[in-house]
Amino acid sequence: MNVVELFHQKRVVYSVLVGVLFAVALFFATFHLAESPAVWYDEGFYTQAAENIAEYGVWGLQIAPGEFASLSVVTVGYPLLLPVSFSFNLFGVGIVQARAVMVGFIMLFVVSEFFLIKRMFGTRAALLSLLLLVTFPVLYGNGKSVLGEVPGLLFLVLFLHALFRIEETKYRSVRWYALAGFSLGLSVATKPIFLVALPAVALAAVIKRRQIVWRARSIFFGIAAFFVPVFLWVMTQFQGDDSLGEILSFYANPYESENLLPVVASNLTRFFTELSPMFTLVLVIVFAFSLFFKLRDGEQSSLVELVAFYFTLLILAQYLRIPDGWYRYFFPAQMTVLIFFPPALAYCIRRVAGKQMIAHYAVAASVIVVVSFSALGLYQLLFHSYVADYYGSNKSHELVAYFANSDDSTSLFIYNVPEVVVFLKTSEYYQYLRPHDGQEVGKAKLDLLEKGVPDRIIVHAGTYENEKKKKSGIFDAYPREEVVSKYMILSKQ
Repeated sequence: MNVVELFHQKRVVYSVLVGVLFAVALFFATFHLAESPAVWYDEGFYTQAAENIAEYGVWGLQIAPGEFASLSVVTVGYPLLLPVSFSFNLFGVGIVQARAVMVGFIMLFVVSEFFLIKRMFGTRAALLSLLLLVTFPVLYGNGKSVLGEVPGLLFLVLFLHALFRIEETKYRSVRWYALAGFSLGLSVATKPIFLVALPAVALAAVIKRRQIVWRARSIFFGIAAFFVPVFLWVMTQFQGDDSLGEILSFYANPYESENLLPVVASNLTRFFTELSPMFTLVLVIVFAFSLFFKLRDGEQSSLVELVAFYFTLLILAQYLRIPDGWYRYFFPAQMTVLIFFPPALAYCIRRVAGKQMIAHYAVAASVIVVVSFSALGLYQLLFHSYVADYYGSNKSHELVAYFANSDDSTSLFIYNVPEVVVFLKTSEYYQYLRPHDGQEVGKAKLDLLEKGVPDRIIVHAGTYENEKKKKSGIFDAYPREEVVSKYMILSKQ
């Protein structure tokens, strides 16, 4: 077999493996789409916001029939809401129609990260990165729900791709500057947490300042392109009477934590006591050592690697301030460092082994580690993870069946369960939301409950029991109880 035939054979094998891994991603992205994971609170904000755009052309949350509140408390923007609303317009309103859009975002993210790593490090590294990603259960746990993290990551990866092309073209191409700025702007407009990419870019630029060719015209176009999607986000997300101070305060401290020190201390311990944070810490350490070894060896790390690394650190830093330590808040960091792990690990093994291990065995060692991690991830994805826990669930189908048989003329009161709205077959509903302590939407509508205006109340069973224990009396006019899924349906006599 000559060299040409061998090269062709390797390309065929790689192509088949890549196709199989894309198929794996598509399978798990669509498997039990309506049920796994369960429809949950934050997702409800985004699905009903998209529904209001589709049905009424209104960027708001319905708090009464024909009355809408601002989207200022909604932490995703039009790059997610518009595709979901478009799906609703085409196929009708429903949880499957909403999550089908997320399947598209997952697949685009997987494809884009593969081509980024392939361009930077070669096909083998890209294949290993893809293997690790498509068998990682957290991708589907956060990605199948209608949330902003995976769409934001997609646009971030597109930004990193454009940034790498800027480096490749020796900072000459205005087009890649514009594409980089526009992609980063879309990422921020999708979810403001991606604003931390800006200081990450600044830090990387400072470190690489001697290698960067500073061209004012290119930088101007990049910045201008960034602000185009951000400006559209501001125009669609906020209303004229929204307080700028309150908006900034909300994004800076969404949970209104008064004493952050205990929260930070508690979340720090998670990186040494809980599996998912510990795994993320291992990935970060390997990435950090790869950059350190390159520095020691006099080898230049790419601007993309530095931006990705600093972005990861900044996301982890902001995670420390989140009460209860929800893993979702460091998910963007986890995904970013995960896709760079295989090439970083391979470099570290080659560097540490030195002359004691030839390059062939160093590559084999890194492959074994990545395949082992992937096998563990696949096991969790199949049997023991957030998504796997709901493979046998039918809660969404219960809600669909219940509301399909409900009278459209019945008025409803949605009591802090925004995720239910996507299942309703009527627009005759009032709504009260309390996403965090001290933050309420539709509070003025609570008086309607005492007056018995709505025909029925839909409330989470746990919330209902808590209100009964407190003897608040808020549901006294609705003594009749019915359980559907995890919700109480309360009716008047």
